[in-house]
Amino acid sequence: MMLENSIKKLTEAVVENNKQLESLRLTISKGGAPAPTTPETPDPSPAQADEPAAPPPSDVTYDDLVAKFTELGKKSRDAAIGLLGEYGASKLPDIKKQPEKFAEIAAKIDAKLAS
Repeated sequence: MMLENSIKKLTEAVVENNKQLESLRLTISKGGAPAPTTPETPDPSPAQADEPAAPPPSDVTYDDLVAKFTELGKKSRDAAIGLLGEYGASKLPDIKKQPEKFAEIAAKIDAKLAS
């Protein structure tokens, strides 16, 4: 039951974030500046306070990175090796130790592939 509650709360947070992002997109597309907002964070319940903080979820998996690095390596081996070095890695399996950075790494690979 605890897992279901956590999933429900995370889903609600994602829905709220999507609403805020869409509002921001509309504001920016109309030429206006975004209004500063203060996120509402509920006080942790006793059950939540005892749970260890989990890293933020990422839609990018290690397998996704392997595919992206392979594609980048075909385009420019030096760029792939340089990107590994930016994260203190000498080979791709070293990146597994940094799952919280998967999305950031994937975005950098996409940018290098697009250029």
